[in-house]
Amino acid sequence: MTTSNEPDRQVMPAPAATAAAPGPTGRWAGWCPWHGPARGGDLLIVAAIGASVAYAMAMIPLTPVLIASHPVLLEMLAGSNPSVVAAAAFAAVHHHPQPGVVVAAALPSMMRSDWILWWAGRRWGRRFVGKLASSPRAAARVDLVQRRGVRLAAPLVAMSAFLPGGTQTPVYAAAGWLGLPLFPFLIADAIGTTAWVTVLTVLGSLLGGSGVAMAGLVSRYALLAVCLPVLTMIVPHIWRAWRQRASGARAAAPLAVATSETAPPGDG
Repeated sequence: MTTSNEPDRQVMPAPAATAAAPGPTGRWAGWCPWHGPARGGDLLIVAAIGASVAYAMAMIPLTPVLIASHPVLLEMLAGSNPSVVAAAAFAAVHHHPQPGVVVAAALPSMMRSDWILWWAGRRWGRRFVGKLASSPRAAARVDLVQRRGVRLAAPLVAMSAFLPGGTQTPVYAAAGWLGLPLFPFLIADAIGTTAWVTVLTVLGSLLGGSGVAMAGLVSRYALLAVCLPVLTMIVPHIWRAWRQRASGARAAAPLAVATSETAPPGDG
């Protein structure tokens, strides 16, 4: 048998496959839109979204306080649709300020959190977009954005300004997920928001004195005017989230029972 002078080649053990980073565990595992442990960027986005929600909630009590006396200030702070209509109505009655000022005053507050949703979609992708698109209509809009790609993302972002409050958020996140750059996103968002605020301004100008009277009624019946819009926005999301969680628990129960029945008995 021929022997070789070469040293025996040592077979190196194959590198162990990198284990997937453990994701969030516990009761919050299904709610986290990121994979693996949270990083600095994830926590920063969560903090930004939380701050935006807290700010919006803090602006709610200001509506009945300012809408009948300082509507322009209210639209600068809150950026709500009633504040824009009231500001335009006051401008039509008192001939001050100009309609252009009414439109410009509402833009920063109405767009304050849109870029955060774009950023979240950019970082977390489909997982985050899917959590936002909990209703069938929102899911259909996200599917439309996905099918059309990034070229249609900017027009859809602009048109989303005409959707009811809260239902446009999946589109903003989907635009970031599909790769629409931030600057084109902000331009499309500004175009759509400006068009929507212009429609509200024209409506307020046409209402004139009637709009001023309506602002007075909102100020007088503050509790009803504030609580009803909040409930209509929050309750459907809570209901859908509860139903999804309940259906997931029901689907997991038979599997847990089957696993316990097939498990070998422990040592006595």
